[in-house]
Amino acid sequence: TVERLQALRPDAVFFAGFDRQAGLLLLQMRRQGLQARFVTGDAACTQDLVSFWAAGAAADDQVLCALPAGVQAQASPQMDQFVASYAQQHGASPEFYGAYTYDAVMLIGDAVRRAGSTSPAALQQALEQTHGYIGVTGPIEFDSRGDRVAPAVSLYTYRDEQRILLRTLR
Repeated sequence: TVERLQALRPDAVFFAGFDRQAGLLLLQMRRQGLQARFVTGDAACTQDLVSFWAAGAAADDQVLCALPAGVQAQASPQMDQFVASYAQQHGASPEFYGAYTYDAVMLIGDAVRRAGSTSPAALQQALEQTHGYIGVTGPIEFDSRGDRVAPAVSLYTYRDEQRILLRTLR
């Protein structure tokens, strides 16, 4: 695969998979001299990607990956309270998905209340009519396709084998 990529001389390689496989590909790219930017998603955007699976193989700023905007990127009184409560209950930070899971459960509860029913059709209608619901991850509403309006995503790179937040896009 890396030999075929080298022939194309890409500026970037996109990899959709987990950190273990991504790390192996990064190692092969390094061994074969392919220094293209490595772009990947949340399943590979872990601390272990470059400090374990591809230790010594990724150049600083070579890897670019995305995660949902985690608790570090979303400062608000609601998020601060959520993080404190979560840490008190679980002894750890909720990291990236905890706040989104909390918001999803609370939003479904709100939809059940507004619909006055738990039937799938009634819940779907209530969710479609959600506007301005304030969750710990921010205001929640959906567009006509059911996608969240104004979602936030954080972009990361790695330097000295440490994941570094570049910026959060909203």
